[in-house]
Amino acid sequence: MKSVPAASDEPFTLCDMQTKLNADEKGTYSDELRAFFEKAYNEVKVAMDAGLAPDEFDKHQKLLEATALAASVVDSYWKLLYGRD
Repeated sequence: MKSVPAASDEPFTLCDMQTKLNADEKGTYSDELRAFFEKAYNEVKVAMDAGLAPDEFDKHQKLLEATALAASVVDSYWKLLYGRD
C-alpha cells in the first residue's frame, strides 16, 4: 500500500480519477465523467418515473442524489484547476 507522501514529495492524489483530472487541461476527461454521471442519473430517474416500491424509491432517490453530486464534484474540481467552464 502506498503511503501518503511527505510535503516535500510529489503531490498526493487520492485516485486515478483525480490524476486524470489534474492532467485534463482541455476538459475531455471531465466531459466524459459528466456524461457518465448524467447517463446514470437519467437511468435512475427513468426507473423512478416508472414506479417503484417505497423502499426501492428511497434507494433510487439516494442514488439519484449521489450521481448529481458526483457530477458536481467533477465539474467544481476541474473549474478549480483550470478556472474556466
